[in-house]
Amino acid sequence: MDALPTFAFISRPVNVRCGLDLIASIGEVVAELGGHRALVVTGRSIATRTDLVERLRRALGPAFAGCFDRVVAHVPESNVYEGLARLRETGADVLISIGGGSPENAAEAVALLAAEGGRLEDHQVVFEPPNRLRAPDLRRPKLPIVAIPTTLSGAEIATGFSVTQEKPRRKLLFRDPLTRPAVVLLDPTVAIHTPADFFAATGMNAVDHCVEGLYSTARTPVSDALYLYAARHLFEWLPRLMASPTDLPTRGRLQTAGFLAAFAHLHCRPALNHAIAHQLGGTLDVAHGLAHGIPLPHTMRFNLDRTADRLALLAEAWGLAPRGADPLTAASAAIAAVGDLLARLGLPTRLRTVGVAAADLAQVAEDTMRDYALAYNPKPVAVADVRAILAAAW
Repeated sequence: MDALPTFAFISRPVNVRCGLDLIASIGEVVAELGGHRALVVTGRSIATRTDLVERLRRALGPAFAGCFDRVVAHVPESNVYEGLARLRETGADVLISIGGGSPENAAEAVALLAAEGGRLEDHQVVFEPPNRLRAPDLRRPKLPIVAIPTTLSGAEIATGFSVTQEKPRRKLLFRDPLTRPAVVLLDPTVAIHTPADFFAATGMNAVDHCVEGLYSTARTPVSDALYLYAARHLFEWLPRLMASPTDLPTRGRLQTAGFLAAFAHLHCRPALNHAIAHQLGGTLDVAHGLAHGIPLPHTMRFNLDRTADRLALLAEAWGLAPRGADPLTAASAAIAAVGDLLARLGLPTRLRTVGVAAADLAQVAEDTMRDYALAYNPKPVAVADVRAILAAAW
């Protein structure tokens, strides 16, 4: 008989609202939070190629304090210090992030520094192999954040975020539940502005949450239920997105699935594939979703000897194997399906096609060994293992 699961489930309040044109209610949301002046945090693409900032300006009225629109992918630390200066200049008491994971991470980093002071590296999580984490105790109250995501990265619900240190170039990882957004608005009329191929790529990040969450050593029955539901809907609706890229209900269903995958991560932890993705993105500027999606079948294969029973659950959820099927056969079908999904979505399946040079792989492997996510992988990982995974994905 299997051992009885032992776990604790504590769910802090999560205020997530899903519906059409929720962006129009942003003034009421800011008022609910006790705010009077809101600073919008976003990137240049949203600020210059869409009407989203203008919609926020109109909806906020006199509560619109300004816009910081200089956020770029992977959030270089200089972005955060610029954003902090803009916050102080405007005197804003609420932050509104709109965009993908980068604006959300930037807003959280600004909120952290505004409260805690010091430099970013003073507050990072440090991983000490094989499984020890050192995280600073960050208790000072943070400015409330309203997150309006345009992708499926799940950054808006996570308790952690990342920033890219520029010299030397590496990812800084942070864990501060007090920076998690106070309100999340999942609005398909906002998400529709994200090109379908990019939106689908970020969906692979959500798929990665589900896969690794199911075999993370920190998994629970609660996270299992959420991951399996989210995985089933992501597998069904991501291909439909490519067939109907302007369909609002499709975007909304995917936003819900992405949220559930990220919400499950509040009660679980990522593993090896996330550790690799952090380095591909932070060091080599591989797009976030692709940094997660491309190596995923290969990290799944590496973990297969410890995770066949867990991946069989995924195969069942995807309709690839019946309940009670041979675990190894079902798990192998799930691994193949992840690779097939990348191809069905028209996304790259090799690191070489997204600008990663063979000469980069050794350094990525070395950097991966310092990532906290390895602490939750179902089997030990050596640097030679990471090199082999990267070579297979290249």
